[in-house]
Amino acid sequence: MSIPTYRAYGCADGKDAVVAAVTRTMWEGLCRALGVARLTAEPRFADNELHREHRAELDAVLERAIGNLDSAEAVRGPTAEGVPSAPINTMDTAPADPQVRHRDVVVQLTGRPGEMRAPSNPVKVTGVPREQCAPPRLGAVTAAVADLARSGAVRLGAAGDPGTGAGGQPRA
Repeated sequence: MSIPTYRAYGCADGKDAVVAAVTRTMWEGLCRALGVARLTAEPRFADNELHREHRAELDAVLERAIGNLDSAEAVRGPTAEGVPSAPINTMDTAPADPQVRHRDVVVQLTGRPGEMRAPSNPVKVTGVPREQCAPPRLGAVTAAVADLARSGAVRLGAAGDPGTGAGGQPRA
């Protein structure tokens, strides 16, 4: 069963925000933050089961209330009331998100001139360097791979055949 007060809403600035009011306390906080505290006293919205039963009515009220706010306000008010809320980032805004920056989710790759940004390794281990290098340019390692093949360290396969590694073991 879904919880009607745990969903994304469109905001006045064209962005979206998600709100997760999953308990009675959060529901009351959401209503206070949105200026619709009267809803907490209405019998038809007394609990989550009734929220589901009256979902269409509840959605209309919350969509209107949140839809009149810009996304920052739609997050700030509920968050201040203890309701988990967040903007829904897009590909162009996600890299600037404070948590994304803190976790180095998007990194500047080294090894090539100019800017090359890419997703980082999601596994973060304290004390382990996080620098990631850009992939080699097309043709940059062709000679090295050919040398490995000539030495017998690897066998290059035909198109679609992964070849073999050292000792003739098939590549996965």
